[in-house]
Amino acid sequence: MPRICVFDVNETLLDLRALDPQFVRVFGDVAVRQAWFTQLLQNAFVATITGPYRDFGTLGTAALEMVAARRGVTISQEEKNGILREMRRLSPHPETQHALECLQQAGLRLVTLTNSTAQVAEAQIANAGLSGYFEQIFSADAVQRLKPAPEPYRMVADRLGVAIGDLRLIAAHAWDIAGALRAGCAAAFVARSGMVLDPLVERPDVVGADLLEVAERIVEREGGESREMEYQWFPRCSLQGLLLAQARPRLGRAGTRLRASPVPEQTLVGGAGRIASEAHDRAGSA
Repeated sequence: MPRICVFDVNETLLDLRALDPQFVRVFGDVAVRQAWFTQLLQNAFVATITGPYRDFGTLGTAALEMVAARRGVTISQEEKNGILREMRRLSPHPETQHALECLQQAGLRLVTLTNSTAQVAEAQIANAGLSGYFEQIFSADAVQRLKPAPEPYRMVADRLGVAIGDLRLIAAHAWDIAGALRAGCAAAFVARSGMVLDPLVERPDVVGADLLEVAERIVEREGGESREMEYQWFPRCSLQGLLLAQARPRLGRAGTRLRASPVPEQTLVGGAGRIASEAHDRAGSA
């Protein structure tokens, strides 16, 4: 049985660069955004290792106060709230939807696991337009232990009724990959710019430069239902294969039949356009 894909959210699915205007306005320097997120992770690790538990929003606020103090900047409560509100409205990375469509059409199950609270996580996924891809949204807040502690990964396995080894954590953070592997999951690393694996941790069996490349390699390893689908002869997660998949009627999460998605005109170029157009016509007459 193919492993269930468990996605980290911040920086893996969603792009934190949407916060840059806020940091420029408050601090006058876009680089502070990365310094803040690094401080937030450090605070999270300290709270997880030493206790007591603090939720990710509280830790994020403390991290803002720390980077402000470090730079001699006075940050108001309104400014702190504004930055944290924007965390709910992050855009997905450009290839995110294509990658999720690839995995979904291969028949793989998709869920998320984040250190953010459930309320924030659900808002993030909904505002990014990704809700339809995931059967469940999990938060480490439910067990009051943040990743990379083992409890959040084990919680997902328990809630889904599967063994821990039946999960594959997909993340752009070396610490999340390490936590998942040490908990007993498989893992896939999204090696975005500036992200590298920890040389002291075993290497995951899937590594890609972005989420689409990772999705392609997961489909190669896990198989899924794609071999039985009509578009199986398209190479992996190619544009042609996904356009044909979009043109065919699909089943919704509750088993309801969805209308075939129209193929965007801008994608109808060359051979891919002809193939997708023919597929769309076949789906319409089915």
